Amino acid sequence: MRSLLLCGLGLGLSLGVLAIACGGSSGGGAIGGDGGSDDGGGQTDGGGVTTGKDGASGSDDGGGSASDGGDSGSILLPVGAACGADGQCQSNGCDDTMHCAAGRSCTQANGGRTCGANGMESCCTAIQVPKPKAAFTLDKYSVTSGRFRVFIDKTGGDVRGYVHANRPAWFDPTWEAWLPNKMDDGTTTLAAPHQYAPGAGLDGVYQQLGPIHYGTEGPGNEGCLTSEVGNARTFRLPDAANTNLFADTQQYAQDVLDQKPMQCATFYMLAAFCIWDGGRIPTLDELDYAWDKGTPASYLYPWGNTPAPGGWDYPFDTKAHAIAFGKPAPDGGVDQTVANYKYNFWLPDTLSCIGDDPAKCDYSIYLAPPGRFPKGNGPFGHADLAGDVYNIAMPTTSQVGVDPAVMAAGLARTGAFDNHGIPNQHPVSGFRTYTAANKYIAVGGRCAR
Repeated sequence: MRSLLLCGLGLGLSLGVLAIACGGSSGGGAIGGDGGSDDGGGQTDGGGVTTGKDGASGSDDGGGSASDGGDSGSILLPVGAACGADGQCQSNGCDDTMHCAAGRSCTQANGGRTCGANGMESCCTAIQVPKPKAAFTLDKYSVTSGRFRVFIDKTGGDVRGYVHANRPAWFDPTWEAWLPNKMDDGTTTLAAPHQYAPGAGLDGVYQQLGPIHYGTEGPGNEGCLTSEVGNARTFRLPDAANTNLFADTQQYAQDVLDQKPMQCATFYMLAAFCIWDGGRIPTLDELDYAWDKGTPASYLYPWGNTPAPGGWDYPFDTKAHAIAFGKPAPDGGVDQTVANYKYNFWLPDTLSCIGDDPAKCDYSIYLAPPGRFPKGNGPFGHADLAGDVYNIAMPTTSQVGVDPAVMAAGLARTGAFDNHGIPNQHPVSGFRTYTAANKYIAVGGRCAR
């Protein structure tokens, strides 16, 4: 599980700790983060390095990029250097400002350079976690829909083909069938129940990232049909796809949704993203260590034992209305600035409902772009380990021979932006597994490296 899909490495010292900038295979990237971290975690850095064209796997992703450029064995440019082609950069990514990026999935602005407290940090920032005898690097932020969009664009929708050609040992070959190989496979589901027939809807990106579910729609496998109140979906599909394939409507613009964390995607899709991005799905043990530094008695929350996180008693349509008419929740000494929790964030400013019908409101508004609650960062500097969206993890036991439709993945104790408590799925008091084929309003992920 701990095997890394290595890319070209740029080595430097950050706050006395070795920092690794890992960009993945050929494709896009990101402007580097604003640097620094706390308590011993080193963030990504950008030194030049000599590698072949495709340092991670030695093959192209097949989806095309701005220009691969860069001959094998050439000196690759560091993060922030002016560039004219992806292959000139250490990350194999030249972003939309024509500068080398820190991670291949952050080439566009929205969801690529809109993370952090002020919305100006690279969403591809990663932090080294100095766990004794098992150090690892974990992305500071959950994967954004904008990063996922670059992944889909660069592979041309043939995610299955890319993973088949670049599959690491931790990705079971039987999982490949659960990845799309085209943008639209023609499967339509226009009425309840909002679930595919067994084996249907697997081949298309639109079907995979749309509102319809694999298996029975219900707890843990619901909440993605945005024309129904209480639901959210941050990967923006074309209006025609939403209407003609699913009879659904996403009510916010792509540039807004791309900034938000990716959710309503299966474990297999999130795992494929991490492979393409030069990483892997983290283990529960790694996510736990990033949360509590190996001392859970001192970290009920990633920021310590107090204060308790809080939000509002109702999903108000605007922040002004929440302040004027709402009641902080839960009752008692809560802090609304440490986590995206209980509907305490709005982007855009006002809830949108189809025809102003309160039964058809899109709750994607309440999902915060990663990093907006820096007071709640973990002991090594990771954002949103609590709140926003749950982070998916590798299975906790061997799943060899298990049907991917029912396989159990791991699930962190993150809690979420709505009413999922923090901490949730606590290792002492609750379950910590999640059906890998499910798509849920409050489940996303981040990559380890």
